[in-house]
Amino acid sequence: MWALVCGVLGAASGGYAQEYEVEGRLASKYEYSSGLFETTYNFRVSVKDCQWSIENVCLTRTKDGKDDPRPYEYIIGASDEQNIYQLTYFAHLFPPLSSLPPDQRMRTATNVGTAKIMTGPVPHDLDPGISDLWLTFCSHCYFRTVKDQFICFTPQLGDNALYRKDYRMRARWVTQTQEPHLPREVTYSGEMAWEASASNQTASAELRNTNIAFRVLAYTNIDALEIPRSVIIKKYFNGPQNLFILSETVSIEVTNCLRKISIQSFVPKVPGQVYLWDLRYEKATPPARVTTMSEKWLTTNETKRLYDLAVQPASEAN
Repeated sequence: MWALVCGVLGAASGGYAQEYEVEGRLASKYEYSSGLFETTYNFRVSVKDCQWSIENVCLTRTKDGKDDPRPYEYIIGASDEQNIYQLTYFAHLFPPLSSLPPDQRMRTATNVGTAKIMTGPVPHDLDPGISDLWLTFCSHCYFRTVKDQFICFTPQLGDNALYRKDYRMRARWVTQTQEPHLPREVTYSGEMAWEASASNQTASAELRNTNIAFRVLAYTNIDALEIPRSVIIKKYFNGPQNLFILSETVSIEVTNCLRKISIQSFVPKVPGQVYLWDLRYEKATPPARVTTMSEKWLTTNETKRLYDLAVQPASEAN
């Protein structure tokens, strides 16, 4: 049997004092009404205590077996314990402005990517690959805080208003007995916490159609840390006659692991002008998602000023 053995550099510390980095390949097979999409990525995940950074580089994408344009070049999700970030770089999708006729330059996107910033405790409304890798390698600190049968649902919900509710989902899970206590198995039931507590049990169709099964198939070790080496994630939707139909299969395979991380910061560098969604006020009263073009992450004061402008009455704005 093939085995991945990582170097031993000393005993791992207990509690939250952990540091490790893994590299590998993520493959997604997704069947949608418009076709069968298969995408492969190279990933790097860096973890230090409760901080984490995930970089996914899109390698190939096919639709019904034929080459399909990559949706982006790379995507980074990260947390410095203060905020959660996502940066998507897709400059390769657009030709250089200098190569276009003058009349087309104004109609061509000038941003090199998109960005999101939000508060925790877990990533939400992010790229599915980032969410899958977070659950696999970065969720140990979160699972130590869970007190009941509901855990935060990381896949995108589609309706922004749902994030203002209790978007935890009833689930069953088993975590490792060995550090860093990552999940071994997770099964999402499809029942949201706000549904369970509501007198009206009618749920939105999108949430009722959600069910995810996560399972670690094999492990490797970084010193005393037990790290997932092979993972399978199956995602279903609720079809006719309440039968769950497999819609996506994700496989994660680790090819290399290190005891020390290689990155310098858990705040992704903004590589140019991006279209930024700041979600730190999406649960405020009134709620709002701040959007702007920017070449950097906004400070809390900058976001507050934009939020105040977005929610003030039209009469005051004039």
